[in-house]
Amino acid sequence: MRREGSPWQGLGVVVLKELSDHLASARMRVLEWLVVLTALTAVYGAIQQIREVTAEDPFLFLRLFTTAREPLPSFVSFLGFLVPLMAIGLGFDAVDAPSSRGSVALGVSETLSLRLGDWFVSVSASLAKVLPPVLSRAKALMDLACHPAEVARALGALAQAHPGLRVPGAFDGFEVAVRAILGQLISVAAARTLAGRFAAAFGDPLATPFDGLRTVFPTAERIADASPAQVAKLGMPSARARSVIALARAVAGGHLELVPNADIEATLEALRALPGVGEWTAQYIAMRALAWPDAFPHTDLGVMRALGESNPKRVLAAGEAWRPWRAYAVMHLWHSPRKE
Repeated sequence: MRREGSPWQGLGVVVLKELSDHLASARMRVLEWLVVLTALTAVYGAIQQIREVTAEDPFLFLRLFTTAREPLPSFVSFLGFLVPLMAIGLGFDAVDAPSSRGSVALGVSETLSLRLGDWFVSVSASLAKVLPPVLSRAKALMDLACHPAEVARALGALAQAHPGLRVPGAFDGFEVAVRAILGQLISVAAARTLAGRFAAAFGDPLATPFDGLRTVFPTAERIADASPAQVAKLGMPSARARSVIALARAVAGGHLELVPNADIEATLEALRALPGVGEWTAQYIAMRALAWPDAFPHTDLGVMRALGESNPKRVLAAGEAWRPWRAYAVMHLWHSPRKE
Protein backbone atom coordinates (compact mmCIF):
# COMPACT_ATOMS: atom_id res chain seq x y z
CA MET A 1 0.00 0.00 0.00
CA ARG A 2 1.30 3.43 -0.95
CA ARG A 3 1.47 6.06 1.78
CA GLU A 4 0.62 9.64 0.98
CA GLY A 5 2.75 12.56 2.21
CA SER A 6 6.13 12.85 3.80
CA PRO A 7 7.14 11.30 7.12
CA TRP A 8 8.14 14.84 8.20
CA GLN A 9 4.57 15.99 7.79
CA GLY A 10 3.28 13.94 10.68
CA LEU A 11 6.22 14.94 12.83
CA GLY A 12 5.49 18.60 12.12
CA VAL A 13 1.91 18.19 13.30
CA VAL A 14 3.06 16.59 16.52
CA VAL A 15 5.63 19.33 17.18
CA LEU A 16 3.11 22.09 16.55
CA LYS A 17 0.61 20.40 18.89
CA GLU A 18 3.20 20.07 21.66
CA LEU A 19 4.35 23.67 21.21
CA SER A 20 0.77 24.92 21.35
CA ASP A 21 0.12 23.02 24.56
CA HIS A 22 3.37 24.32 26.04
CA LEU A 23 2.59 27.95 25.24
CA ALA A 24 -0.85 27.60 26.80
CA SER A 25 0.49 25.99 29.95
CA ALA A 26 0.76 27.69 33.35
CA ARG A 27 4.53 27.14 33.30
CA MET A 28 4.79 29.44 30.26
CA ARG A 29 2.87 32.16 32.06
CA VAL A 30 5.28 31.92 34.98
CA LEU A 31 8.25 32.10 32.62
CA GLU A 32 6.81 35.22 30.95
CA TRP A 33 6.42 36.94 34.31
CA LEU A 34 9.97 36.01 35.26
CA VAL A 35 11.26 37.62 32.05
CA VAL A 36 9.27 40.79 32.76
CA LEU A 37 10.49 40.99 36.36
CA THR A 38 14.09 40.47 35.24
CA ALA A 39 13.75 43.30 32.71
CA LEU A 40 12.22 45.63 35.30
CA THR A 41 15.00 44.81 37.75
CA ALA A 42 17.62 45.64 35.10
CA VAL A 43 15.91 48.96 34.29
CA TYR A 44 15.68 49.85 37.98
CA GLY A 45 19.36 49.09 38.44
CA ALA A 46 20.26 51.28 35.47
CA ILE A 47 18.18 54.15 36.86
CA GLN A 48 19.89 53.83 40.24
CA GLN A 49 23.30 53.97 38.56
CA ILE A 50 22.28 57.13 36.66
CA ARG A 51 21.13 58.71 39.93
CA GLU A 52 24.41 57.87 41.61
CA VAL A 53 26.38 59.40 38.74
CA THR A 54 24.30 62.57 38.52
CA ALA A 55 24.44 62.99 42.31
CA GLU A 56 28.19 63.53 41.96
CA ASP A 57 28.09 65.29 38.61
CA PRO A 58 24.83 67.07 37.73
CA PHE A 59 25.39 66.78 33.99
CA LEU A 60 24.44 64.18 31.47
CA PHE A 61 26.91 63.65 28.66
CA LEU A 62 25.43 62.85 25.31
CA ARG A 63 27.25 62.37 22.07
CA LEU A 64 26.10 64.33 19.05
CA PHE A 65 26.44 62.55 15.75
CA THR A 66 26.32 63.87 12.23
CA THR A 67 25.12 62.11 9.09
CA ALA A 68 27.91 63.68 7.04
CA ARG A 69 30.79 61.42 6.05
CA GLU A 70 33.37 64.16 6.25
CA PRO A 71 35.12 65.01 9.53
CA LEU A 72 34.31 68.32 11.18
CA PRO A 73 37.68 69.86 12.13
CA SER A 74 37.16 72.85 9.85
CA PHE A 75 34.13 73.98 11.80
CA VAL A 76 35.95 73.56 15.10
CA SER A 77 38.85 75.48 13.61
CA PHE A 78 36.49 78.23 12.57
CA LEU A 79 35.09 78.51 16.08
CA GLY A 80 38.60 78.72 17.48
CA PHE A 81 39.41 81.39 14.91
CA LEU A 82 36.40 83.42 16.05
CA VAL A 83 36.42 82.69 19.79
CA PRO A 84 35.76 86.36 20.67
CA LEU A 85 32.65 86.21 18.48
CA MET A 86 31.20 83.06 19.97
CA ALA A 87 29.33 84.76 22.81
CA ILE A 88 27.52 86.90 20.27
CA GLY A 89 27.50 84.66 17.23
CA LEU A 90 26.42 81.47 18.97
CA GLY A 91 24.40 83.10 21.71
CA PHE A 92 26.50 81.60 24.48
CA ASP A 93 27.20 83.50 27.68
CA ALA A 94 30.52 81.97 28.66
CA VAL A 95 33.35 80.95 26.37
CA ASP A 96 36.29 78.88 27.55
CA ALA A 97 37.81 77.34 24.41
CA PRO A 98 37.54 74.59 23.41
CA SER A 99 34.16 74.63 25.12
CA SER A 100 31.31 77.08 25.49
CA ARG A 101 28.34 77.27 27.80
CA GLY A 102 24.95 78.89 27.66
CA SER A 103 21.79 79.06 29.70
CA VAL A 104 18.57 77.36 28.60
CA ALA A 105 14.96 78.18 29.43
CA LEU A 106 12.59 75.42 28.29
CA GLY A 107 10.14 75.11 31.14
CA VAL A 108 13.08 75.28 33.56
CA SER A 109 16.18 77.43 33.48
CA GLU A 110 19.43 75.51 33.42
CA THR A 111 22.77 75.31 31.66
CA LEU A 112 24.00 73.78 28.43
CA SER A 113 27.66 73.16 27.66
CA LEU A 114 29.29 72.25 24.37
CA ARG A 115 32.73 70.61 24.27
CA LEU A 116 33.60 71.41 20.68
CA GLY A 117 36.68 69.28 20.31
CA ASP A 118 34.94 66.03 21.28
CA TRP A 119 31.49 67.00 20.02
CA PHE A 120 29.77 66.35 23.30
CA VAL A 121 26.84 68.30 24.68
CA SER A 122 26.51 68.46 28.45
CA VAL A 123 23.00 69.11 29.71
CA SER A 124 21.96 69.80 33.28
CA ALA A 125 20.10 66.84 34.73
CA SER A 126 17.03 68.98 35.44
CA LEU A 127 16.61 69.41 31.67
CA ALA A 128 16.05 65.68 31.18
CA LYS A 129 12.31 66.19 30.70
CA VAL A 130 12.91 68.52 27.76
CA LEU A 131 15.90 66.66 26.38
CA PRO A 132 14.50 66.11 22.84
CA PRO A 133 14.01 69.83 22.08
CA VAL A 134 17.32 70.68 23.76
CA LEU A 135 19.20 68.22 21.55
CA SER A 136 17.26 69.33 18.48
CA ARG A 137 18.28 72.93 19.09
CA ALA A 138 21.86 71.94 19.85
CA LYS A 139 22.07 70.07 16.54
CA ALA A 140 20.65 73.11 14.75
CA LEU A 141 23.17 75.31 16.52
CA MET A 142 26.05 73.16 15.25
CA ASP A 143 24.50 72.71 11.77
CA LEU A 144 24.78 68.93 11.97
CA ALA A 145 22.23 68.41 9.19
CA CYS A 146 24.60 69.94 6.66
CA HIS A 147 25.98 67.82 3.80
CA PRO A 148 29.43 69.34 3.22
CA ALA A 149 30.10 67.42 0.01
CA GLU A 150 27.01 68.88 -1.64
CA VAL A 151 27.92 72.39 -0.48
CA ALA A 152 31.52 71.95 -1.66
CA ARG A 153 30.39 70.98 -5.14
CA ALA A 154 28.37 74.17 -5.42
CA LEU A 155 31.03 76.49 -3.98
CA GLY A 156 33.93 75.00 -5.92
CA ALA A 157 37.33 76.52 -5.24
CA LEU A 158 35.96 78.73 -2.45
CA ALA A 159 35.38 75.67 -0.23
CA GLN A 160 38.65 73.88 -0.93
CA ALA A 161 40.72 75.49 1.81
CA HIS A 162 38.26 74.59 4.61
CA PRO A 163 36.16 71.57 3.66
CA GLY A 164 33.27 70.82 5.99
CA LEU A 165 32.88 74.39 7.20
CA ARG A 166 29.46 74.84 8.82
CA VAL A 167 27.11 77.76 9.43
CA PRO A 168 26.49 78.18 13.17
CA GLY A 169 22.75 78.18 13.82
CA ALA A 170 20.84 79.44 16.82
CA PHE A 171 19.66 77.84 20.03
CA ASP A 172 17.22 80.72 20.49
CA GLY A 173 16.33 82.81 17.45
CA PHE A 174 15.16 85.78 19.48
CA GLU A 175 18.41 85.93 21.41
CA VAL A 176 20.48 85.83 18.22
CA ALA A 177 18.37 88.61 16.71
CA VAL A 178 18.73 90.80 19.81
CA ARG A 179 22.49 90.26 19.89
CA ALA A 180 22.70 91.16 16.19
CA ILE A 181 20.94 94.46 16.83
CA LEU A 182 22.99 95.21 19.95
CA GLY A 183 26.20 94.60 18.01
CA GLN A 184 25.45 97.10 15.25
CA LEU A 185 28.26 99.61 14.63
CA ILE A 186 30.31 98.64 17.69
CA SER A 187 33.24 96.32 18.32
CA VAL A 188 32.84 92.66 19.21
CA ALA A 189 34.12 93.27 22.75
CA ALA A 190 31.71 96.16 23.27
CA ALA A 191 28.81 94.12 21.89
CA ARG A 192 29.59 91.25 24.23
CA THR A 193 29.70 93.61 27.22
CA LEU A 194 26.42 95.21 26.18
CA ALA A 195 24.72 91.84 25.74
CA GLY A 196 25.89 90.85 29.23
CA ARG A 197 24.37 93.99 30.71
CA PHE A 198 21.15 93.37 28.80
CA ALA A 199 20.85 89.79 30.10
CA ALA A 200 21.68 90.85 33.66
CA ALA A 201 19.12 93.66 33.60
CA PHE A 202 16.18 91.76 32.12
CA GLY A 203 17.01 88.05 32.44
CA ASP A 204 16.44 85.68 35.34
CA PRO A 205 19.30 84.90 37.72
CA LEU A 206 20.75 81.41 37.51
CA ALA A 207 23.06 79.69 40.00
CA THR A 208 25.82 77.77 38.20
CA PRO A 209 29.39 76.72 39.01
CA PHE A 210 30.62 78.54 35.89
CA ASP A 211 32.15 81.99 35.88
CA GLY A 212 30.36 84.37 33.55
CA LEU A 213 27.16 82.30 33.47
CA ARG A 214 24.77 83.83 35.96
CA THR A 215 21.62 84.70 34.03
CA VAL A 216 19.13 83.32 31.52
CA PHE A 217 18.60 85.52 28.49
CA PRO A 218 15.27 87.39 28.75
CA THR A 219 12.24 86.31 26.77
CA ALA A 220 10.59 88.39 24.08
CA GLU A 221 7.54 88.84 26.33
CA ARG A 222 9.62 90.46 29.05
CA ILE A 223 11.41 92.85 26.70
CA ALA A 224 8.13 93.74 25.00
CA ASP A 225 6.97 95.27 28.30
CA ALA A 226 10.14 97.33 28.76
CA SER A 227 10.47 100.99 27.83
CA PRO A 228 13.07 102.39 25.42
CA ALA A 229 14.58 104.36 28.29
CA GLN A 230 15.08 101.20 30.36
CA VAL A 231 16.95 99.52 27.51
CA ALA A 232 18.88 102.59 26.38
CA LYS A 233 20.33 103.25 29.84
CA LEU A 234 22.39 100.08 29.47
CA GLY A 235 24.63 102.00 27.08
CA MET A 236 23.10 102.18 23.62
CA PRO A 237 21.40 104.83 21.47
CA SER A 238 17.66 105.29 21.97
CA ALA A 239 17.04 104.28 18.36
CA ARG A 240 18.70 100.91 18.94
CA ALA A 241 16.71 100.41 22.12
CA ARG A 242 13.52 101.01 20.17
CA SER A 243 14.67 98.45 17.60
CA VAL A 244 15.13 95.79 20.28
CA ILE A 245 11.71 96.49 21.77
CA ALA A 246 10.04 96.46 18.35
CA LEU A 247 11.64 93.09 17.66
CA ALA A 248 10.48 91.73 21.01
CA ARG A 249 6.91 92.90 20.47
CA ALA A 250 6.78 91.35 17.01
CA VAL A 251 8.01 88.01 18.36
CA ALA A 252 5.86 88.10 21.50
CA GLY A 253 2.80 89.01 19.46
CA GLY A 254 3.28 86.07 17.11
CA HIS A 255 3.92 88.28 14.08
CA LEU A 256 7.52 87.09 13.70
CA GLU A 257 8.85 83.54 14.02
CA LEU A 258 12.62 83.25 14.26
CA VAL A 259 12.93 79.51 13.82
CA PRO A 260 14.24 77.19 11.09
CA ASN A 261 11.76 76.41 8.32
CA ALA A 262 9.91 79.71 8.81
CA ASP A 263 8.64 81.45 5.68
CA ILE A 264 11.81 83.16 4.46
CA GLU A 265 10.36 85.98 2.38
CA ALA A 266 7.65 86.84 4.91
CA THR A 267 10.16 86.81 7.76
CA LEU A 268 12.67 88.97 5.88
CA GLU A 269 9.91 91.43 5.03
CA ALA A 270 8.82 91.58 8.68
CA LEU A 271 12.42 92.09 9.83
CA ARG A 272 13.06 94.88 7.34
CA ALA A 273 9.91 96.62 8.54
CA LEU A 274 11.32 96.92 12.07
CA PRO A 275 12.97 100.25 12.90
CA GLY A 276 16.76 100.03 12.77
CA VAL A 277 16.88 96.66 11.00
CA GLY A 278 18.61 96.96 7.63
CA GLU A 279 19.51 94.39 5.02
CA TRP A 280 22.68 93.20 6.78
CA THR A 281 20.83 92.53 10.05
CA ALA A 282 17.91 90.84 8.32
CA GLN A 283 20.18 88.56 6.27
CA TYR A 284 22.36 87.72 9.27
CA ILE A 285 19.29 86.77 11.33
CA ALA A 286 18.02 84.66 8.41
CA MET A 287 21.42 83.00 8.16
CA ARG A 288 21.53 82.11 11.85
CA ALA A 289 18.04 81.98 13.36
CA LEU A 290 16.18 80.74 10.27
CA ALA A 291 19.02 78.43 9.16
CA TRP A 292 18.52 79.71 5.61
CA PRO A 293 21.44 78.35 3.58
CA ASP A 294 21.08 81.06 0.90
CA ALA A 295 21.20 84.07 3.24
CA PHE A 296 23.76 86.57 2.01
CA PRO A 297 24.67 89.72 3.97
CA HIS A 298 26.42 91.21 0.95
CA THR A 299 27.11 94.54 2.66
CA ASP A 300 29.19 92.85 5.34
CA LEU A 301 32.62 94.48 5.58
CA GLY A 302 34.40 91.14 6.03
CA VAL A 303 32.75 89.69 2.93
CA MET A 304 33.63 92.75 0.86
CA ARG A 305 37.23 92.71 2.04
CA ALA A 306 37.60 88.99 1.29
CA LEU A 307 36.39 89.61 -2.26
CA GLY A 308 38.47 92.77 -2.64
CA GLU A 309 35.30 94.69 -3.46
CA SER A 310 33.97 98.04 -2.26
CA ASN A 311 30.74 97.98 -4.24
CA PRO A 312 27.89 95.98 -2.58
CA LYS A 313 26.16 95.51 -5.94
CA ARG A 314 29.18 93.73 -7.35
CA VAL A 315 29.36 91.56 -4.23
CA LEU A 316 25.70 90.65 -4.69
CA ALA A 317 26.35 89.78 -8.32
CA ALA A 318 29.33 87.59 -7.36
CA GLY A 319 27.16 85.71 -4.91
CA GLU A 320 24.85 84.46 -7.66
CA ALA A 321 27.39 81.76 -8.48
CA TRP A 322 27.06 80.29 -4.98
CA ARG A 323 23.28 79.85 -4.84
CA PRO A 324 21.63 78.19 -2.99
CA TRP A 325 24.51 77.97 -0.50
CA ARG A 326 25.49 81.63 -0.14
CA ALA A 327 25.44 81.45 3.67
CA TYR A 328 28.21 78.85 3.50
CA ALA A 329 30.06 81.06 1.03
CA VAL A 330 29.93 83.83 3.65
CA MET A 331 31.53 81.50 6.20
CA HIS A 332 34.36 80.68 3.80
CA LEU A 333 34.84 84.34 2.92
CA TRP A 334 35.03 85.27 6.59
CA HIS A 335 37.65 82.56 6.98
CA SER A 336 39.70 83.55 3.94
CA PRO A 337 42.59 86.04 3.74
CA ARG A 338 41.73 89.64 3.04
CA LYS A 339 42.26 90.79 -0.54
CA GLU A 340 43.77 94.22 -1.01
